[in-house]
Amino acid sequence: LRGVLVIAQVALSLLLLAGAGLLIKSFANLNATNPGLDPTQVLTADFVLPRGKYPEPEQQRRFFQRFLPQVAALPGIESSGGASPLPFSDNDSANSFWIADRPDPGLGNHPDASNLTVAGDYFRTLHIPLLAGRFFDRRDTKDAPRVVIVNEALVQKFFPNANPLGQHLLIDQDGTLSVEIVGVVGSSRHDSLAVAPKPEYYLPLEQEPRRDIPLV
Repeated sequence: LRGVLVIAQVALSLLLLAGAGLLIKSFANLNATNPGLDPTQVLTADFVLPRGKYPEPEQQRRFFQRFLPQVAALPGIESSGGASPLPFSDNDSANSFWIADRPDPGLGNHPDASNLTVAGDYFRTLHIPLLAGRFFDRRDTKDAPRVVIVNEALVQKFFPNANPLGQHLLIDQDGTLSVEIVGVVGSSRHDSLAVAPKPEYYLPLEQEPRRDIPLV
């Protein structure tokens, strides 16, 4: 009986050591993973306008036009912005789309891409690099042509041998929403450090108003 107990104890010890080794290896791999953004000294805050007071898109747009510059002007703030949904928030949003001037396989065969609505200096605040084109700016108003920024993963998958700038995505949203690609940013992980960056596109809050815009 004593021999059996010793053998069982050694076997369990080896099992625990193996599990600890795998855990340490997994932690080291995750620690070495580049998330595509830099959260150092970045504060996030959930922010949702009450539906009863701001039910209409124009009301939401006007509020954030006043509010975001006030946040940026607070003492100690180097840059600020917002995005919905935020990376690593256990939340994601996706829409199907197609690319203009390409043979359309039909609505049910369109690919999906994650999408975020962003405001202010979201990309600069999280140090997501601009690879081509431009960020959103004051010219992207509600009355201006609709624009979009895409990440590198989307470019690699759908524009491997072409310049994406100036191309139009046809997003399956309220019918078909045509948006022009004006910028390409680096890919960042959204769901988990263990999940590779997915094709993703970004819409400006000014053209895609909503009540919930978590701040960064």
